[in-house]
Amino acid sequence: DGIFKDTDGAVYYMNEKDLVKNMLETSFQHTHNISMTFVDNYINSILSYKLQNIASDQIDVSVRMLYPEKLNIDYGDMGVLLGNLIDNAVEACEYVKTEKPYIHIKGYENALKWYLEIENSKSPHQPLKNSINHGRGIRNVEQVLQKYHAELRIKKSETKYKTEVVFMIGMPRE
Repeated sequence: DGIFKDTDGAVYYMNEKDLVKNMLETSFQHTHNISMTFVDNYINSILSYKLQNIASDQIDVSVRMLYPEKLNIDYGDMGVLLGNLIDNAVEACEYVKTEKPYIHIKGYENALKWYLEIENSKSPHQPLKNSINHGRGIRNVEQVLQKYHAELRIKKSETKYKTEVVFMIGMPRE
């Protein structure tokens, strides 16, 4: 019993993992004023790659990422997770016109759990997407979460969207 519902979804997921592995080999020269605190070089590479094209004068970004070594998550899977969630946050910020949009990314450990939180501003008037690829990213996120028995929590209001992913530290993966 696989976690993929269709062949296209499986291929898309594998292509994203390959893309992330290639990203990790790419050097990054950060030229924006983005506040970042983290401890893991691979996570640093993923975050830097995903955030490098954000103009700091258009979106406020802050990252406080503490990543425990004993988390045992494949970096390709972490790239799929972070990449899709950050892409969604950036897209939501593009529709915010009334104030300077923001993205806050936090990773922290508490009581044998690791929390990944991404909070971003959003517009109450953001249009819904209706394309063939819409929703594939979140399906890939769900596949990663299932693999690691992680929990996804989503909170939203008219002007804010918060995604929280909770991993049990030391939990074996499927």
